[in-house]
This record gives sequence, structure tokens and C-alpha cells, in this order.
Amino acid sequence: MGALPGLGLMIAITLLLPLSYSLSVMDSILLLLACYQGAEYGGSISAITLGIPGTAMASATVVDGYPLAKNKSPGKALAYSITASTIGAIFGDWY
Repeated sequence: MGALPGLGLMIAITLLLPLSYSLSVMDSILLLLACYQGAEYGGSISAITLGIPGTAMASATVVDGYPLAKNKSPGKALAYSITASTIGAIFGDWY
């Protein structure tokens, strides 16, 4: 959801919240957590490739990611973004 500008985290959580009522507590928390992390990374995709942040949190990614994608390769900028997102998610979920 975060990859499309304007369709961000809140809309994704709002759409998935009714589905979480029929799940167990652990499954619903994991569903909403995965939705959150996916929307956060998805916002950086449009920020890097188009220069338009998909979410408000991806606005800092435009400053570094978009020029790197324009000058060298968008694949390298997206790889940096997914690596940082994965490391942040591991430490964020762990602690």
C-alpha cells in the first residue's frame, strides 16, 4: 500500500482491521505488524523511483534515494533501502 502515493499505512491498517477480528490475538498482531512494515518500505519505492514519497516517513528517502537512482542505478538505491528496512525491522521487533 505504501508504494502508491496517497494510499499509505492508515488505509492499509483500516482495510485489514476487520480481518484481524476473526484471527487469534498473535495472528492479528503479526498481520498488522507485517502490514505496517510493508507499507513503510513500500513508501520508499515511489520515493526512490519517482521522487514522490508514498508515505510521510519516506520523505527523507527522497533526499538521498532519488538522486542516487537518477545518477547511478535505481536497483542499488532500492537495495540500500530494503537492507536498512530489514535491519531496522529486526531490531525493532526484537527489542
